[in-house]
Amino acid sequence: MTHGRLSVFSALIFLGGCVTVPPAGPARGGAVATPLSLDKKVSPAQVDHPASPPPVYLSARPCLNDYQFLADGGETFGFSVGYSRSWIVRLPPVPAGPWVRAYVGAKLGAMKTERKPGRPDWDRRVVPGEIFAAVAQDIPLPQSRRISLARTEEIPLASDPRQPLEGVGEARWFWTEIPLAFLSTTTPNLVALYSPSAPLKGEERSPILSGARAEGPPIAWWRDKAEGGPPHNSTEAFQFPAVSYTPAVAIKLVPARTERPAVTLRVFADPSVKGKNYICSAAVEGTDIDSAWVEMSVDGRSWTRWGRPVRGAPYVFSVSREALPRGPLQLRVAARDIWENAGFSPAVAVPLKKGDKP
Repeated sequence: MTHGRLSVFSALIFLGGCVTVPPAGPARGGAVATPLSLDKKVSPAQVDHPASPPPVYLSARPCLNDYQFLADGGETFGFSVGYSRSWIVRLPPVPAGPWVRAYVGAKLGAMKTERKPGRPDWDRRVVPGEIFAAVAQDIPLPQSRRISLARTEEIPLASDPRQPLEGVGEARWFWTEIPLAFLSTTTPNLVALYSPSAPLKGEERSPILSGARAEGPPIAWWRDKAEGGPPHNSTEAFQFPAVSYTPAVAIKLVPARTERPAVTLRVFADPSVKGKNYICSAAVEGTDIDSAWVEMSVDGRSWTRWGRPVRGAPYVFSVSREALPRGPLQLRVAARDIWENAGFSPAVAVPLKKGDKP
């Protein structure tokens, strides 16, 4: 079993090019280094927007789109993540740069459904739960370093050969912000994936982690009988190496950027009396748009995402009028770019349903 210092194979996506990360030195810990000029690391010809360089990704593969296997159907080779199975992935130290925020992410798909209690088999729901991530340099990973990554209702669903399901689709990357202080510039960063949610016990009830074909020594290990948490010691953490595929886990380093997506609500259509859905159609302008979604508010101050996001144009959303809460409501469309900056359309009031109090 190999779990010594990081090998040379780990790489970065850096402004569209690949930068090899040198082996980790013997030093441990360390804070994020003072930002350096990006001009020293990439030629000006590669930079489209010098004032707003793109994020940098730390991952086992130099291209995040190489993680195309396992979570989109077919054999999974045990790449589930849930209450019973946890993962440890070793990623490179953080390079010096103008980072203002950091995120940990994983590409997840093939989420499972279950029959609603007391309902026929066709009336199904997503198995409830959350996937957590933790980032540190040593095992065990402190409780303070653990954070929710994704709710199961957000993860694309596995298809069901017997029932049509809403939400089936390609595996997607999920990101959650972590403090820059969680990351080291001098030693490898360990990322754990697990679930504290007991319903996600077994692969038949858990999402699948995407993978790429492995190159070089293992950088990821899985453990059964996780019992809802990350490993407690090195023996548990490095129990079984992933040798054929490498899991889709990465750290995203984000430089400062003031621009945000511009969102305009083109159409808000109130259905006829016999209709069931409101239609929201939006125009989204900006660079490297990641996703767009609908948000709902009862007071115009606190907003909650409604439904699943759309990953590309056209940005048109169907909102069930029967599923909306009763009473006064507002809807708007939001969009986010790869810098994790969000923009919002002006809000529109939802007409009261019959019997609602104004």
